[in-house]
Amino acid sequence: MAFAVAKCPKCSERFRLRWRIGGKKLPLTTVIHLTCPTCAHSFEQVVVGLVVFHAGREEFPKSVVVDRSALVEG
Repeated sequence: MAFAVAKCPKCSERFRLRWRIGGKKLPLTTVIHLTCPTCAHSFEQVVVGLVVFHAGREEFPKSVVVDRSALVEG
């Protein structure tokens, strides 16, 4: 199963996103508010800029849950 990975602009830590937004596909222009699980830096990420992997989940042990409240627009 594919999964998305974000990279913190402050500490460069990469972490997995766990989606809790229902079955709805997000438009690529959607902006998501994220908080880095390593340094707690808050930042916004456009969905189109996320990196998607199809394997290697174990390489990204840190993750954050993305729910509807994290969607800035979309």
